Amino acid sequence: MTIRYAKTTDIPQLVELAKKMANYHYTLDPGHYREASAYEHLDTYPNEWINDKKSIVVVAEEGNEIKGYCIAAIEDARDFMVPHIKKIGVIHGVFVDDTSRKLGIGRALVARAITWLEQKGACHIELTVDANNRESYAVWKKLGFVDYKIKMRLTRSK
Repeated sequence: MTIRYAKTTDIPQLVELAKKMANYHYTLDPGHYREASAYEHLDTYPNEWINDKKSIVVVAEEGNEIKGYCIAAIEDARDFMVPHIKKIGVIHGVFVDDTSRKLGIGRALVARAITWLEQKGACHIELTVDANNRESYAVWKKLGFVDYKIKMRLTRSK
C-alpha cells in the first residue's frame, strides 16, 4: 500500500469513493444527508480539492487502485481563538473502501495529512464526525482527538 498525494489522474476513482462515502452517510441519517445520485456536482469536488493550495488530498493506493482518501485544509484561526494560534487544520473527510477497512489505511492517511497540516503551521486540528457514526468516533478518539465542541440541530417539519 502506498500513501501519496492525489493527482488529477486519480479523480475518477476519487469520485467513486466520494459517492460511496455520500451513500454511507445517507444510511446514517437519511433525514439529513442525500444519496450520491442527488448531488449535482459530486464529480467536480475532487478536482477542486486537488487544485486548492490550502488543501491536500492524500490517497492510499494498491496496484493502480485507490483504496481510500483523506481531505484536509489549512485555515486562518478564528478571531475568538487565543493569539498564539494562527492556523488551524481541518480534516474534511476520510474514507476507506469497505473492502480495505481495519488494515490501518485510515490511520496512515490521517497521519500524512496531519504532517502536512503541521508543516503549514497548524497547532490545532479539527474535524466533524456524525453523532450516529459510532465506529468513526471511536477511531478518532483512538487517534487522540478529543471532544471540544458539540454541534446540535433542531429539525422542524415542512
